[in-house]
This record gives sequence, structure tokens and C-alpha cells, in this order.
Amino acid sequence: MEEKQRAVSNHQDHLEHASDGRKYMYACTQAAKEALNNNTELGAHAPMTGPSVAHYCFDYAQQIHYPCDPHQPGPIFFKTPRKCGIFGVCMPAIPVQVNFLIDEAVMNGKGANPVISYFHYFLENYGLGERKLVIHADNCSGQNKNNAMMKYLLWRVETGRNDHVEINFLVAGHTKFCCDFCFGWLKKQIRRTQVSSLREIQNAVLKSSTSNRAQLVGAQDGSVIVPVLDWSSFLEGNDIKQLLKQHQFTMSATNPGIITTKLHQSSVETTSHQIWSAIPEGMPETIEPPGLDYDRRVYLAKHIREFCTEETRDLVCPLVPDDESIPSTSKHCKESKSAVDVTKKSTVKKRIVKKAGKKRKESRESDESDEYTPQPTRRPRAKK
Repeated sequence: MEEKQRAVSNHQDHLEHASDGRKYMYACTQAAKEALNNNTELGAHAPMTGPSVAHYCFDYAQQIHYPCDPHQPGPIFFKTPRKCGIFGVCMPAIPVQVNFLIDEAVMNGKGANPVISYFHYFLENYGLGERKLVIHADNCSGQNKNNAMMKYLLWRVETGRNDHVEINFLVAGHTKFCCDFCFGWLKKQIRRTQVSSLREIQNAVLKSSTSNRAQLVGAQDGSVIVPVLDWSSFLEGNDIKQLLKQHQFTMSATNPGIITTKLHQSSVETTSHQIWSAIPEGMPETIEPPGLDYDRRVYLAKHIREFCTEETRDLVCPLVPDDESIPSTSKHCKESKSAVDVTKKSTVKKRIVKKAGKKRKESRESDESDEYTPQPTRRPRAKK
């Protein structure tokens, strides 16, 4: 009985924390609306020259595949077309969301470095020049809730880009927010539109809603527009202990080098963490995307090219020259070669096992035929 009461009490506390967190998010959006003063022009503003506070939310959407057609051809259902990731940064006070379209050729994963790099690019090129920065995100530790993100936000305060930064994380299981609305409009438009290239996806995003905007991370040929920087290696310092349990992190210019954490938005107790005593100088190095490997380009040219329009075939699924080969020193070559060897060995082993089983079955049948000869059955005599 006590265990049941404890479980019910924990569940009620969970719902209360989720409700308090969502109410606080709505309050932040309302405060940002009041601070705008009709200044909703997005662009590259000088630091701390805009509104007193701005509220942002960011998240990843499920990646899409292209080419895609509302009347989907049957054969493409079992294939893997070219991929395009989507990372959105939303300003619910306006409301506007900038969607970063990440082509497969310029994709660097979904770790901390890409998230920080896209968000940094957004603040530098689409921000409002706010003094106080308030952020909401989900609890994904690999992307948002990690020490690299916290150190980056502290770095913004230390370098004079913001006077005060606060990042809040919604309670797990209750993470639906404004980004998902814009993602829904975007996906709905793409499902109704025939798209065969990255530019056509960009146009579909712009047509989906007046709140949706599009920013290409890279061009169709693999050239990078929004670089991914190595923030994790650049921002050295002490890590925050028990980071995943906290739901609010605050960085202020009045407390240099210190991050203050709270268990929940409604919590009274706070904990201070000394991260560094000196600001890292300069900017992090650029991480080059790996691009499409040989096997992937061959697959796209062989299986996906036929589903593209004539205008986009050479951009999305270009033909691979016959004289092009994989460098023997490449890691991908060794992995693919080993994978082929393993496949061949397993296939040969299956054939041997199958052949041996067939022989055993034949020998067993022959032995049974030699040992046992069925006798003709006799009919029972009829009773008089």
C-alpha cells in the first residue's frame, strides 16, 4: 500500500512540474511579446541593441526523403531516397520559425556541435539583438542538454553578446511546443507537393505557412553555407555535475564564469557551478562534412535517379563515372570489403549446411527403406 501511495505521489509531482514548466514557457512568450515594441525585423543586429528580452525554442524534426511524390510510385517504397534533415528555431512571440534544411551531403550528425552551430548562426543572422536571451528545448542530452551547450551560452555572456541567458528544459514526456506546430505545417505541405531537389523543398517550406522560413545549410553540390564548428573541443572548463536532473540553467554577466542551476522552474534552491576563470579566445575550428561516400552515390544513381525529374537528375543523383574507384586506403573501403567478405563467408556456410542437411535426409530415407518393408494389410473377417 505504501509503495502504491508513493507511486501516485510521484506521478502527481511529475504532472505538477510539467504544468509549471509549460505555464512558465507561456509567461516567457508573453514577456517577449511585450518587449518587442513592433521591432520584429530579423537580421544581423549589433549585440544588445534590440529588445530587452527575446524568447526562442529549437528542436529537430524527423528527416524527410526526396524525391517524393504525392502519387508515390510503388517501387520507391522499398528504397532509400536522398535524405534532408530539418532543424528549426522558433520565435513564438512573433511568431516565426527558421528551418535549417540539412542535405545528406553536408550532414554532420545530430550531436552538440551541429545544434550549437546552427543556433549560433541563427542568433548572428536572424536574431533581434536582445539583451536577455530565454530559451526552451526538450530533454535530449545528445543534442541540447549537455555541457557543451551550457558552456556556449556562458561564452555568449562572457563575450558581450548577451547580458543574461536562461535555458529551460521541458519535463520528459511533455515536450510538445511551438516548433512542432511549424514542423506539422511543413510536413503537410511537402506531402502534397512533388519535390525532386533541395530548392523545391525550400519553396515548399516557404509555401507551407507565413510563419515558416527556410535556410539551406549546404547547396545541392555539397558546398557548405552554414559551417559546423567544433564547439565541444573549443569550450574547455569544468563540467556541471548531475546536469541531466536540472531543468533550468542561468548565466549572467554579474557572475562571470558561473552557471546557476535549478531542479525545476518553480524550485527555490539554486546551485552554482564554476566553469572557468578565463574566457576561451578566438573561434572554434570548422568541421568539414564527410559527404556522400562512393556506395551511396552509386545507390542513388542506380536506384533513385529514375524517380527524379529530368531537370534535377544530375543534381540529386548524378551518374558515377565507371573509372572512379574507392581509394584502397580509405576506411570506407576496408569496411565495405570486410562486409563483403563476411557476406560471402556466411553465404558459403549456409550452402554447405544446407547441402549436408540434404545428404543426411537422403541417407536417413534410404536406411529406413532398407530396414522396414511395409506388409499388406488384412481385412478383418466378417462375423457370421
